[in-house]
Amino acid sequence: MELSSDCPYLNENLLDIKANINYRNWDWLDINTGMEGTGKSSLDLYKCGIIDDNFNPNKQIIYSQKQFSNQIDLLDKGQALYVDEGVEWLFNRNWSTPESRETVADLMVMREKNLFVCVNITNKIGRA
Repeated sequence: MELSSDCPYLNENLLDIKANINYRNWDWLDINTGMEGTGKSSLDLYKCGIIDDNFNPNKQIIYSQKQFSNQIDLLDKGQALYVDEGVEWLFNRNWSTPESRETVADLMVMREKNLFVCVNITNKIGRA
Protein backbone atom coordinates (compact mmCIF):
# COMPACT_ATOMS: atom_id res chain seq x y z
CA MET A 1 0.00 0.00 0.00
CA GLU A 2 1.50 3.35 -1.02
CA LEU A 3 0.34 6.89 -0.44
CA SER A 4 0.87 9.53 -3.08
CA SER A 5 4.33 10.94 -3.74
CA ASP A 6 3.26 14.10 -1.89
CA CYS A 7 4.21 12.31 1.34
CA PRO A 8 7.49 10.59 0.46
CA TYR A 9 8.48 9.79 4.05
CA LEU A 10 5.11 8.72 5.47
CA ASN A 11 5.44 5.03 4.66
CA GLU A 12 9.07 4.97 5.77
CA ASN A 13 8.15 6.59 9.10
CA LEU A 14 5.18 4.28 9.65
CA LEU A 15 7.31 1.20 8.98
CA ASP A 16 9.90 2.54 11.42
CA ILE A 17 7.19 2.97 14.08
CA LYS A 18 5.90 -0.54 13.35
CA ALA A 19 9.40 -2.02 13.75
CA ASN A 20 9.89 -0.21 17.05
CA ILE A 21 6.48 -1.37 18.31
CA ASN A 22 7.31 -4.97 17.41
CA TYR A 23 10.98 -5.14 18.38
CA ARG A 24 11.65 -2.39 20.90
CA ASN A 25 8.55 -2.53 23.07
CA TRP A 26 7.13 0.82 21.90
CA ASP A 27 3.52 1.97 22.02
CA TRP A 28 2.26 4.89 19.95
CA LEU A 29 -0.54 7.40 20.53
CA ASP A 30 -1.14 9.23 17.25
CA ILE A 31 -3.27 12.40 17.39
CA ASN A 32 -4.71 13.63 14.08
CA THR A 33 -6.41 17.04 14.00
CA GLY A 34 -8.06 19.05 11.26
CA MET A 35 -11.28 20.56 9.99
CA GLU A 36 -14.25 18.36 9.12
CA GLY A 37 -13.99 16.72 5.72
CA THR A 38 -10.22 17.10 5.32
CA GLY A 39 -9.34 13.38 5.21
CA LYS A 40 -8.44 12.64 8.84
CA SER A 41 -10.35 9.37 8.82
CA SER A 42 -8.84 8.20 5.54
CA LEU A 43 -5.34 8.99 6.77
CA ASP A 44 -5.90 7.20 10.08
CA LEU A 45 -7.29 4.11 8.35
CA TYR A 46 -4.24 4.12 6.11
CA LYS A 47 -1.85 4.42 9.08
CA CYS A 48 -3.62 1.65 11.00
CA GLY A 49 -3.46 -0.61 7.94
CA ILE A 50 0.30 -0.09 7.62
CA ILE A 51 0.98 -0.70 11.32
CA ASP A 52 -1.40 -3.64 11.79
CA ASP A 53 -1.38 -6.22 8.98
CA ASN A 54 -4.65 -7.67 10.33
CA PHE A 55 -6.43 -4.35 10.94
CA ASN A 56 -10.19 -4.93 10.87
CA PRO A 57 -12.20 -1.69 10.65
CA ASN A 58 -15.34 -3.49 11.84
CA LYS A 59 -13.68 -4.27 15.16
CA GLN A 60 -10.89 -1.74 15.54
CA ILE A 61 -12.69 1.57 14.99
CA ILE A 62 -14.32 2.92 18.12
CA TYR A 63 -16.29 6.03 19.01
CA SER A 64 -16.48 6.20 22.82
CA GLN A 65 -14.56 5.62 26.02
CA LYS A 66 -16.66 2.54 26.79
CA GLN A 67 -15.90 1.02 23.38
CA PHE A 68 -12.21 1.82 23.92
CA SER A 69 -12.25 -0.02 27.27
CA ASN A 70 -14.01 -3.03 25.78
CA GLN A 71 -11.90 -3.27 22.62
CA ILE A 72 -8.45 -2.65 24.08
CA ASP A 73 -8.65 -5.85 26.13
CA LEU A 74 -9.39 -7.88 22.98
CA LEU A 75 -6.37 -6.67 20.99
CA ASP A 76 -3.07 -8.51 20.73
CA LYS A 77 0.35 -6.96 21.17
CA GLY A 78 1.25 -4.51 18.41
CA GLN A 79 -2.23 -4.06 16.95
CA ALA A 80 -3.83 -0.76 15.96
CA LEU A 81 -6.98 0.93 17.22
CA TYR A 82 -8.65 3.93 15.60
CA VAL A 83 -10.65 6.33 17.79
CA ASP A 84 -12.95 8.59 15.77
CA GLU A 85 -13.84 11.92 17.37
CA GLY A 86 -11.86 11.16 20.53
CA VAL A 87 -11.59 14.66 21.96
CA GLU A 88 -14.46 14.25 24.43
CA TRP A 89 -13.03 11.31 26.35
CA LEU A 90 -9.31 11.81 25.80
CA PHE A 91 -9.23 15.45 26.90
CA ASN A 92 -11.98 15.48 29.50
CA ARG A 93 -10.75 17.90 32.18
CA ASN A 94 -12.75 16.26 34.97
CA TRP A 95 -10.28 13.51 35.88
CA SER A 96 -12.20 12.53 39.01
CA THR A 97 -15.01 10.81 37.11
CA PRO A 98 -15.03 7.00 36.91
CA GLU A 99 -14.83 7.23 33.10
CA SER A 100 -11.71 9.40 33.23
CA ARG A 101 -10.01 7.07 35.71
CA GLU A 102 -10.87 4.16 33.42
CA THR A 103 -9.31 6.01 30.45
CA VAL A 104 -6.04 6.35 32.37
CA ALA A 105 -6.11 2.62 33.19
CA ASP A 106 -6.83 1.83 29.51
CA LEU A 107 -3.87 3.93 28.39
CA MET A 108 -1.67 1.85 30.70
CA VAL A 109 -3.00 -1.29 29.00
CA MET A 110 -2.18 0.35 25.66
CA ARG A 111 1.42 0.70 26.80
CA GLU A 112 1.59 -2.86 28.10
CA LYS A 113 0.29 -4.25 24.80
CA ASN A 114 2.44 -1.98 22.62
CA LEU A 115 -0.61 -0.71 20.76
CA PHE A 116 -0.78 1.91 18.01
CA VAL A 117 -3.78 4.14 18.77
CA CYS A 118 -4.93 6.81 16.29
CA VAL A 119 -7.24 9.49 17.67
CA ASN A 120 -9.14 11.92 15.44
CA ILE A 121 -9.89 15.36 16.83
CA THR A 122 -11.95 17.76 14.76
CA ASN A 123 -10.65 21.32 14.82
CA LYS A 124 -13.63 23.60 15.37
CA ILE A 125 -11.71 26.83 14.75
CA GLY A 126 -13.06 28.81 11.83
CA ARG A 127 -16.51 27.24 11.90
CA ALA A 128 -19.58 29.38 12.23
